[in-house]
Amino acid sequence: MIETMPLHVAVVHRNPLVACGIEGLLAAVKDITVSIHQPDWVESLRFTGIDVLVGDYESACQFMQRLRGNSRYPENAPRVLLLTVRDSEREMRHAFDLGVHGYLLIDCDASALADCIHKLAAGQRYLSNTLSQRLVDSLSRETLTAREQDVLMLLANGNCNREIATSLGISVGTTKTHVASILGKLQASSRTRAAAIARDRGLISMPHTTS
Repeated sequence: MIETMPLHVAVVHRNPLVACGIEGLLAAVKDITVSIHQPDWVESLRFTGIDVLVGDYESACQFMQRLRGNSRYPENAPRVLLLTVRDSEREMRHAFDLGVHGYLLIDCDASALADCIHKLAAGQRYLSNTLSQRLVDSLSRETLTAREQDVLMLLANGNCNREIATSLGISVGTTKTHVASILGKLQASSRTRAAAIARDRGLISMPHTTS
């Protein structure tokens, strides 16, 4: 019987307690070994011998951002799993646009985490069923432009068109055009409804207690 080498999983999480928790969940998985690294480790790109990198939202996205200059993903680079509390449409789409290979919520159990790691190591991608449906739904909707996102944020804060125009350095007429486009894309009948839909879909940045 030929023995296979265990998978090497590098955990890079800004919360050390979460990092230790991930290590503990994987301790009972015989074919996985775990090493814990500081967040700045992703800047060095020292990933020789690493099969899967498990990171918080910022660390995983930072790692993928540093590899975006390559026309192809380096063969020796690890597969990247983003383990986070963040489940908004905007944040998921941003992460996958960067090229992350797996996206898992932090409340998953050990078996789901191990299954995800095995699939990523085998060259597959992974997204939980709940998040998959949410992402599929988001792909069927029109996306907001960066400027419309700016307008939406101010609109949701209760700013009028003139205040939005002043904050963004644009004309009131241009602001009205952006607002009309936002209402159309969100299929909202009012500014208040647009803000509610944006919050429900996670299109508006919200503070996070952890990654």
